[in-house]
Amino acid sequence: MPVSGLVLTVPRAADQAGECSPEALAALRSLAFLELGAAKDGRVSAVLDASDYPSHDAHLATLRALPQVTWIDVVFHDFSDVSDFERPPRRDGGSHGPA
Repeated sequence: MPVSGLVLTVPRAADQAGECSPEALAALRSLAFLELGAAKDGRVSAVLDASDYPSHDAHLATLRALPQVTWIDVVFHDFSDVSDFERPPRRDGGSHGPA
């Protein structure tokens, strides 16, 4: 099962310095494939779990498409238990950066 550790950059709440936007946190909490960790200063730690490689890429695409996510830092990937997969070529050069 592919697993990735992410740090997501989201807008900050307008009325609370340093806090993440409640709308952004709600959008992220609605994603079943994502487990959220600490949220501070407009950044949220998260773990993305997927059943296979194509699902993993689809989940990253979902995150990149969210208007509440302005940047994705991939800090860890573990594909060690995926026995056989062919990684499709990336049209975007492989970046999971700007959403």
